Amino acid sequence: MIFITGAGGKTGRSLVRSLSKVENICAFVHHEEHLSVLKGLGAEKVIVGDMGDATAIRSGMRNVRA
Repeated sequence: MIFITGAGGKTGRSLVRSLSKVENICAFVHHEEHLSVLKGLGAEKVIVGDMGDATAIRSGMRNVRA
């Protein structure tokens, strides 16, 4: 699994779309409204949180290799 921060932005969405074709993706976003879009682009897991929240970051990074 690959962990992508900022997945709700233009570059993040592009990475999710491309990388989900070859690897499972965990997308980390700040706004909940990005959840359904990222799932639709192929993200297996979407974590909504703030980069300053260590608990949210740890949750997203479980079972991640990159």
